[in-house]
Amino acid sequence: MAPAVRTFLSEHDWKGKTVIPFQTHGGWPGHVVEDIKTACKGAKFVNEKAVQFDSTGGDEMITSQKEVDNWIKQVEQDEDGSTRPLPYISEMDQMIEEEYQRAKKRQ
Repeated sequence: MAPAVRTFLSEHDWKGKTVIPFQTHGGWPGHVVEDIKTACKGAKFVNEKAVQFDSTGGDEMITSQKEVDNWIKQVEQDEDGSTRPLPYISEMDQMIEEEYQRAKKRQ
């Protein structure tokens, strides 16, 4: 897991929050999803996903696009079938950038 992501996850209170852990990998998913679960103590975890790309570092996705599309549909649905409110991507990008800058200052 990237250090900025690890720091972000470990420094926030996840109690009562729902986390959707996902990752991309080139053939060996490792333990990133388990690390996310460990870092987000008290969170509820749903719809975890690992998306595989080719192992040569290329951009060929091994996981089918249909499988990814179906996962996205699952993520968008709350347990009662209603649409789950998801944070705006720009807000997530901003949070990640802020955490990256904080981690950089600590080094």
